[in-house]
Amino acid sequence: MASEQIILEVSYLPKDIRKGIVTKGLSALIISALFQFIAICILYLVASRYLTETISGTLRVFLLVFIFACPLISVAVDLITLEYFVRARARRIGTVTLSIDETGIRSSEENRSAKLDWKAYKRAVEFKDKFEIITVKGGGVLIPKRCFDSNESIQAFRELVSKGLNKAVETK
Repeated sequence: MASEQIILEVSYLPKDIRKGIVTKGLSALIISALFQFIAICILYLVASRYLTETISGTLRVFLLVFIFACPLISVAVDLITLEYFVRARARRIGTVTLSIDETGIRSSEENRSAKLDWKAYKRAVEFKDKFEIITVKGGGVLIPKRCFDSNESIQAFRELVSKGLNKAVETK
């Protein structure tokens, strides 16, 4: 019996990896902004007696605006930084060659390669524009559908993954 093998050349774009990176960074970003808001509010409350007695109404309004603007500016800067990180990461990954066969998935990049057998993966999920094959430890392989030549090659890939995992590819 001839072994079936699918070889894909994957060049990741920022849109391919953005969701995974932003999802991980978003909770830290929200906590940071919330902490800043609470800290500045506490400082304002502690200093409010002094502020009402010695500082003019215009400056107090400016301080209130500052209380709300600081966390918002921080969130904006963090989102810009996160987007920069996503784009830099996509450039750094470069082109990855994936070889998928009956034994597992081999990933080869410029200076490294890795091979994981199918038992290292727990499930595969198909989205509108990509496949995600998730490992037991939570990592995985992301394969954009644009890397496939045709619908027939996508179907062959689905069948090979289903056979390797001994379960159907989930659709979301």
